Amino acid sequence: MTGHSLLASSLGLLLSYRTNSAYARFWEGRGHWAGTKATCRNLAMMMKTHIGPSSPKATEKFMELLAAYPICLMHLCLGGAARLPEYASKLLPKTDMDYQDNPTWPGLLICTEMQKTLHEAERESKTAKWNLIESAHHSATAHMIDGLITKMANCEKILRTPVPWSYSRHTSRFLSLWIGTLPLALIGTVNKWLVLPITVAAGYAMLGIEEIGHLIEQPFMGDKQEGENSLFVSVDEDGEASDIITRGRKTQPYDIGIPVCSLAL
Repeated sequence: MTGHSLLASSLGLLLSYRTNSAYARFWEGRGHWAGTKATCRNLAMMMKTHIGPSSPKATEKFMELLAAYPICLMHLCLGGAARLPEYASKLLPKTDMDYQDNPTWPGLLICTEMQKTLHEAERESKTAKWNLIESAHHSATAHMIDGLITKMANCEKILRTPVPWSYSRHTSRFLSLWIGTLPLALIGTVNKWLVLPITVAAGYAMLGIEEIGHLIEQPFMGDKQEGENSLFVSVDEDGEASDIITRGRKTQPYDIGIPVCSLAL
């Protein structure tokens, strides 16, 4: 029993670090989405109040592009597993590129179009050349668009950089070994009828903690939507929905991941 007691401390550290690192990824992803929503709202306010009066046509186009950006970010976070809705895809340049295989491109193209539209707004305005305050608003808007690209890069980092498999495998093997030999350590120290219940309870608790870490390691979730907001699901060659979409259909928002579809709409 002494050996198991000594190993339990090390195993507890492994499991706690595993879960904490996974939750840190979850909270980081949620923070990037909160920052994205704040930046989009600031951009909309800036365009409507400061740039719109002197450049109405460019502002209207800019607002359409801005509304499509969260959908493109959702597309990236789900790894291209969700199709882009029509109102977002029509704003993208015509190309033979498969956006499902290149989920980063829609967001980048939308940001590029926003920068071009901002330049058009400057040319449309009759006062931008001599009104320094208006020029400052144009410059601030351009910097906020750059911020949206930074948010994309941060979300992509989380998506494409999972916790190393070697760490996960070692934790799982260590846990399996500890639980498998626990009955041997308990025999002689507790009533023989209590060995099985204690082993089951300990296994349930330990394996549950490990599984939580695995579930929230990939924080982005395609949450279930109904009606007009239904998720545009892509399917594999065999006609089955991808794993991340299937998981999203069976769970509720914030059950095991960030509901990026609700945040994007």
